[in-house]
Amino acid sequence: MALYLSRLDRPAPRPVGGAAVGLTWMMAGFLYVLVYSGAYLRHLGAAAACTSWPLCGSGVNMLHRGLAGLALLLAIGLLVLYNAVAPDRRDLIAGAWVLVAALLVQGRVGASLVWAGFSLFPELAHAAVTGLVFTAAAALCLRVTPGQPSRVSRQAVVGGPRAEPVATSTRTS
Repeated sequence: MALYLSRLDRPAPRPVGGAAVGLTWMMAGFLYVLVYSGAYLRHLGAAAACTSWPLCGSGVNMLHRGLAGLALLLAIGLLVLYNAVAPDRRDLIAGAWVLVAALLVQGRVGASLVWAGFSLFPELAHAAVTGLVFTAAAALCLRVTPGQPSRVSRQAVVGGPRAEPVATSTRTS
């Protein structure tokens, strides 16, 4: 919401082209699948079957880890793409760097989750960093989507409609 509101009074940035828009949204969709593969892994209780990192013999664990590695490669690909098609869009390049960094942190936290024997703090950290990763991807989607936010002024959005005071009546009998 803060990112959206910060764009209200600014001119629309230069479009990046359909390929960059589509690939950014596909990245967000891929991350959605990755998150749910981890949730499925947790639901099955299969995480503890894989006690080494990065490789182990468990298929569902390796699928999740493989998808995570692919997500990192795709995020680096987005960074390269943004540098190629829109080198003047520092917002996209910085956002892609944040996504890459968040995925690297997520991998490290995931490894510590395994090394710590799936204790509570690494579980919570892994979930928290997942939120950061998905937020970075969603912010990129917002930044590449063509179009200007509503022309409504920032004050109208932030302040909202003014409520009329409610008249209180006092009855005297």
